[in-house]
Amino acid sequence: MFVPRARPGTRHAPIYCDAVARVWTACAALLACACDPPLFPPLPPPESSPVPADSPIIANELGAAVALAAGNFHTCAALRDATVRCWGMGAAGQLGDGGAIQRNTPVRAGDLADVVDLTAEGNRTCAVRRGGDVWCWGHGASAEIGDHGPTDRTRPVHIPVWQGVRRLALAMDHDCAITRDARVLCRGTNTRGSLGDGTTDPRDVPVPARGLTRVDDLGVGYAFSCALQAGQVLCWGWAEDGRCGDASSVDHLVPTAIPGLPPARAVSVGFDHACAVHLDGAVRCWGANVFGQVGDGSVQASLRPTLVVQSAQLVRAAGHQTTAVLSDRTALGWGREGGDSPILWPACADPQERHPAGRRGAVWVAGPAEPYCPRPTALPALSEVAVVTSANLHACALLRGGQVWCWGSDAYGSLGDAAPGDQTRPVQVELR
Repeated sequence: MFVPRARPGTRHAPIYCDAVARVWTACAALLACACDPPLFPPLPPPESSPVPADSPIIANELGAAVALAAGNFHTCAALRDATVRCWGMGAAGQLGDGGAIQRNTPVRAGDLADVVDLTAEGNRTCAVRRGGDVWCWGHGASAEIGDHGPTDRTRPVHIPVWQGVRRLALAMDHDCAITRDARVLCRGTNTRGSLGDGTTDPRDVPVPARGLTRVDDLGVGYAFSCALQAGQVLCWGWAEDGRCGDASSVDHLVPTAIPGLPPARAVSVGFDHACAVHLDGAVRCWGANVFGQVGDGSVQASLRPTLVVQSAQLVRAAGHQTTAVLSDRTALGWGREGGDSPILWPACADPQERHPAGRRGAVWVAGPAEPYCPRPTALPALSEVAVVTSANLHACALLRGGQVWCWGSDAYGSLGDAAPGDQTRPVQVELR
């Protein structure tokens, strides 16, 4: 098994988990599976430019970004010219440049063009092109294609089972897409009903989630999914710890509306929690809360949506973390740090640590400290923010002018600035 090495000047030891062991309880270090939906708000019409007319992005430069997506230890940006740049860990080919090595500065993902949507999860990345076709690279691309080729693909490859896609959302165990006619299709393992087709049967070919015909937004987590339809948030799949937002512990095999939730305009899903932005800008979150990812100051599961932020433009749940862009275009973040020291949320006013127990021989002992911030905290030195995406050990912000700034651990080249060393303040990524 490949074991990545930390870069000089970083505080974080290498963390790696092979695909077979990527179950959270068995590999808690890999938290940020980047299950959040892609970052083009709102949905562009199929014929449009990759920058919608009413998008908050006002980029004018050729190298300016219009969207971000982050996996475990890599980040990709879609540029205004509809091409893609990626940086960070590349061992599984998730950067798409034909290599399988770490890249400390952005590289182009193959010859992809006409990209209108971008998403990432774990060690893989996918893009949707203007025609609705899907291209993926990195870990597991062989299974996606079904050609029994190499397990990992180092360049973008066409995924024929996806057609007519407008948005794609990736999770560890299943993927879902919004189609051009505003339906939701899902594929993957289905043990908990996360595909929403009324069964628990696994599906290699995407199947419709029941009752979803006018969907505006979509997110997927581990074994559960949520969608926004006509202002209503519906969730399905694994219901433990309030993941489906209705206090039920019974798995939902079909999309089920969250009762009493005010009308929403966006939804986002992390590993085991979810959040919605309402029409008045309020943010409510629900689900598991071991690392304070719900943002209510506790670590108790939130069985029903809990108000955590006012006056937000956007929210993104990823792994055990959450970020929000406020109406004044500053940003907040909360949840798990991922490393062993406060580096993602350095301004946290209430830093906490979790010490999970582990077995040493026949004795249970406390594990290493896992810091987290249980309340929304201001993100460092950022203004005019369009969106923020977080990953295992780093986070990146896309500004309204199209610039990308990253901070956190640089152990795998995740900051994209070439100079090694962790950063608690954002550094700019040069996109060419």
